[in-house]
Amino acid sequence: MADFLLDRIRFTWTAGWVSGQVYTKDDVTYYRGRVYVCITGHTAGADIRTDISKWELMFDGQEWKGNWAANTVYGIGNLVKYNGYIYRCVSNHTSVILNNLGLPNDLAHWTLLATTYDWKNIWATSYNYNLGDVVRYNGIVYICSTLHTSAVSAALGLEADQANWNVVVTSDYWSTDWVISTRYLVDDLVRYGGIVYRCITAHTSAVSITLGLEPDQAKWEIVISGLEYKTDWQAGIKYKVNDIVKVDASLYICIIANTSVNFTDDLLSKWQVWMPGIGYESAWETSVEYDKGDVVLYGGYTYVALVRNINATPSATGFQKGIGNWDLINSNFKHMGEWDDTTNYKTGDVVRHGGYLYVATNDSNASFPDALTAWNIVIPGSKFRAEWQDNNTYYPGEIVTYLGTPYTCILRHIASSSGSRPDLDQDYDQENFWEYVAKGSVNNVLAEIGDIRIYNSEIAKLSIGLAGQVIKVVTDLPTFSNFGVTQKVYFVGTHGSDNVGFGFTANAPFRSVNRACEYIREDEAGRAPATIYITTGLYNEILPISVPANVALVGDELRSTVIQPAAGNESNDMFYVRNGSGIRNMTLQGLTGILGSPNSYLTKRPLGGAFVGLDPGTGPADTNVHITSKSPYIQNVTTFGTGCVGLKVDGALHNAGNRSIVANDFTQVIDDGVGAWITNEGLSELVSVFTYFNYIGYLAENGGKMRATNGNNSYGTYGSVAEGVTIGEDPILANVDNKSKEAEVGIVHNNGNEIMAIAYSNAGQTYTNATFTVAGSGANASLTMSDFRDGAVSNVKVATLGDSSIPGGLNYTSIVGGAQTGDTTSITLDNGDLQTDAAKYQGQLLFIISGAGLGQYGVIDTYTPGTKIATIVKHSDGTAGWDRISDNYSVATELNLTTRYQIEPRLVFSAPVSGVRAIGRAVVERSRITSVNIYNPGSGYATTPTITITDNEATVNAQFDISVQDGVLGLPTYANRGVGYIRSTATITGNGSAENRQTGVDLRISNLARLPGPGDNVSINGIEEVVYKLTRITDVTGAEPNLSATIRLYPSIGQEEAPGDNELITIRQSYSQVRLTGHDFLDIGSGNVSSTRYPQLYLDGVDSLNTPQQQNEVQESGGGRVFYTSTDQDGNFRVGELFEVEQSTGIVTIDASQFDLTGLTQLSLGGIQVGGSAVVIKEFSKDGTFIANSNNIVPTQAAIIKYLNSRISGGSANASTNKLIAGQIVVELSTISSNGTEININVPANIAGGGIAGGDMLAMQLFAHRSKR
Repeated sequence: MADFLLDRIRFTWTAGWVSGQVYTKDDVTYYRGRVYVCITGHTAGADIRTDISKWELMFDGQEWKGNWAANTVYGIGNLVKYNGYIYRCVSNHTSVILNNLGLPNDLAHWTLLATTYDWKNIWATSYNYNLGDVVRYNGIVYICSTLHTSAVSAALGLEADQANWNVVVTSDYWSTDWVISTRYLVDDLVRYGGIVYRCITAHTSAVSITLGLEPDQAKWEIVISGLEYKTDWQAGIKYKVNDIVKVDASLYICIIANTSVNFTDDLLSKWQVWMPGIGYESAWETSVEYDKGDVVLYGGYTYVALVRNINATPSATGFQKGIGNWDLINSNFKHMGEWDDTTNYKTGDVVRHGGYLYVATNDSNASFPDALTAWNIVIPGSKFRAEWQDNNTYYPGEIVTYLGTPYTCILRHIASSSGSRPDLDQDYDQENFWEYVAKGSVNNVLAEIGDIRIYNSEIAKLSIGLAGQVIKVVTDLPTFSNFGVTQKVYFVGTHGSDNVGFGFTANAPFRSVNRACEYIREDEAGRAPATIYITTGLYNEILPISVPANVALVGDELRSTVIQPAAGNESNDMFYVRNGSGIRNMTLQGLTGILGSPNSYLTKRPLGGAFVGLDPGTGPADTNVHITSKSPYIQNVTTFGTGCVGLKVDGALHNAGNRSIVANDFTQVIDDGVGAWITNEGLSELVSVFTYFNYIGYLAENGGKMRATNGNNSYGTYGSVAEGVTIGEDPILANVDNKSKEAEVGIVHNNGNEIMAIAYSNAGQTYTNATFTVAGSGANASLTMSDFRDGAVSNVKVATLGDSSIPGGLNYTSIVGGAQTGDTTSITLDNGDLQTDAAKYQGQLLFIISGAGLGQYGVIDTYTPGTKIATIVKHSDGTAGWDRISDNYSVATELNLTTRYQIEPRLVFSAPVSGVRAIGRAVVERSRITSVNIYNPGSGYATTPTITITDNEATVNAQFDISVQDGVLGLPTYANRGVGYIRSTATITGNGSAENRQTGVDLRISNLARLPGPGDNVSINGIEEVVYKLTRITDVTGAEPNLSATIRLYPSIGQEEAPGDNELITIRQSYSQVRLTGHDFLDIGSGNVSSTRYPQLYLDGVDSLNTPQQQNEVQESGGGRVFYTSTDQDGNFRVGELFEVEQSTGIVTIDASQFDLTGLTQLSLGGIQVGGSAVVIKEFSKDGTFIANSNNIVPTQAAIIKYLNSRISGGSANASTNKLIAGQIVVELSTISSNGTEININVPANIAGGGIAGGDMLAMQLFAHRSKR
């Protein structure tokens, strides 16, 4: 070490040594636990050891490096921990590369400094343990004393290497409840029953609960001997030592583990009484089995069971002790209130009867206490009964007054004014019923409640009159009589009474509406028509209330007169109405119910009652309740309820009459209910009827009909719903007529002059003669038919797949291009063709549609994208070359720039066993096959052929329905192919027909029994989920009941629904319907009160529970119809499903198929969406430049002409075409020709160039021509 000199105390501390740092003399640094002082200035190298000559060791030290790590540089003095041991590095080195080699591989570089423990947690199998490793094995902590690998299984455990371990700490290990098939170790603690055991010998427990711990009892010792209460003893249960069970009223403890079926058999050997007891069982009951020791209350007395018994009356032994089934413990009283003759009284019961208290001495029923046969008097008291009244029953101890004198009853009796009246009883010797309490004044004449004392030469009494009567003076004396009574006008008020004499005046009204209606019904002929006025107040009514015919209930005011059900009546109907009944100016509330299960249309019905409905009477034939001349009228009424109905008109309740109710200003605030429910051919007219939060606002079903104006449906689940038809209606029947038309020509091929060939869209059936008529721009074409085929393909329809996918497959090829050149076996495709995959065209059909080679077709055999050359093989036999649509025309030897072709799917019909293979071409629109044209129907098909489609781009295959028939039209004979045909069509007439499945809005039907009308419902057999609306009927032929007609339907019939021939048509004219005029829908679909959250709905905005659902505004199912004009919360106006105006955008939507726009001269709309397209037409433009280039503008004729003129007539933008046909003139390449007629040039022409016709020749022709004149 360096010498320590006082004159050198000038060291500079530079912290840890850093490579590249400049050090000067006396700098002090720290490196790997040692402190050095610089003795020679220098710049530090990569390692201090390379500069060690420039440093002196100042202090020797050590540096802690943590756990030893592989591939790490260690220096002298570095300290590391390895497996619980501390080592000090004694030589600089880099440790071994791999961790699993460990520090022992570098042991020469280290010296052991200290020993520590290395905690390894739970002992594990197959683990390499080192010295100092510490583990926990159950409740014992061990330290490894010998390097070793632990046992390979938990079953062997640490015990297998016990010699390699030393115990550090011993403790118990809590293993919770004892379980089967578990290895337990020494010092494991378990609970078994109520006892806690400690394992003293390691073992694996028994394999079943039935065996339990007991077979290994010697391997355990008891730590805590506790108890476990198992409630009532049960047979078949494994009980353990110290288990406590209850048997009867006592508790028993298990002394030997057991499983038994009879407690009594094991009582002495395996159980001991732990706690004897008695069980209080409340009041005695006949059906309960009582155990010994059970205590019951019977009447006012308490008994204890001596033995187990059932239906043994405790009082049977009276007061005797120790005998029978029960022993009397305590004699108490049980007060039962007023005695009545319907109660079974028991010994000890105390009652009051009259003025006395009695105690039962025996069990009794309907035994009067004062008879003293089963009762004793406890206290002889008194009870005041007020004034004596005739026909009352009086009992001993009761006190009455008569003419001011009080009397007490001494004998039970029924009062009689002729024998037992108190004043008369004093002189009646046969029986005594009364005794004086005190004598009153002899001048007292007031004997009954309400008596008035008057004077008429002597003191007399005036008895009180009837309710509502007033005192009048008649012949100088007062008397009671009615005042202000109007015939057939009745009153109900909260201050009234339903007793006799009430209801005729406002001062003395009926108390209940029900009683007022009942009173009128008791003499309906004499008391009605009538009006019942109901004053302001809340009326709790017994329901239902049947309103008599021609009787009106009139409240004070809508909000102040309130009717609600009395308790227990909340699920009943409230009002039943009859002919001419009326309900006005009141609020009806309080009916409750829930929604039932969904019906077949997935809508629900409330199960609560209805506030107003037709009176069912005694049954449908009860004419007393029928609506014969005037519908019941509900006006200015509001309802509040839950899961109930506001207005229900059930036509099934009446088998005659109008079955109707009308309403005005009838508001329904019914949570999850129905506002107006018209069913079973019921009828209703509604004006200003509003619904809020209803599950369904307006509902018509089973032929019910509703007409409503100026109303609304607000919130709730559904707005207006119509479901079903009239059950039992005699519908109009008809059949689909798919054979009303002749065979059809789908394509007429011409070459700009002659008719070349035809293809059928339907080749018909059952023909033996047929005539072709050709129309178009040419003339003289004549086709005849003598080729009638049997077993031939009549037509091919694209089949539906029975799911939601669109028929016709997907991504079929339809590529049109212009050839560059070609020959008899190949064609060079359009130079602009972008196909780079040769395989995409192979096997597909190529058809030449115009120009050179017109009518030729073949299959692409090979294709070279680089040269655009496709080689062609025949569709018919696969040999090189082209097929032709007509053998009358040769294959073109050269194809040129006039050649236009189409690449399309190839269809191959399977061949018949004996006959001709059919030929057809697919029509592709929007990448789907929409139809198939038949070029040859084939023949000899005994079974339906199949079609194989080749198209390399298709992703979904089309399916076909192929019809094979006899009498199918074959290939026509061309007597004259005509001349001048640029455009051409052909029609067929003959003695056969063509079965065409009809689609669209028009349907031809036959066998029509009678004429239907617009608005009728049409159901087509086989189309189960659609009911069509008949909007028009035309082309009627025949006579009833065998009419034929064309009917127009809504919605249109899609291809997938197209019905077969002769399918049954059912037309119904009586169906459920809701007709709405000026109707308002507000946030329909937002749900009931809870989900709508009004008014937070408009403060916080909608959420997932209350988002309006426009589709729920109107629901039609099963033939029900809703006709409506409406607006919604956004101001959108709708006329059914046919016409809609979106006021926010100005877009108008019209179903053009259902509108007859004849005579319309001008239409100005914000936008028109036609058909099912997504294109909205917003403008018809006269702009001939097409500068807008818009998808929303349609040009006029003038604009199109202007545009074409600008593109064709000279200038910088000339049109280019391979072939131009103008009338009879054909301009093609460098040739001008005609179709057999002269070409007249009526203007001077300058013919330049050296053609075959020189100027001299033309001059001579002109001279010769003139010389003939």
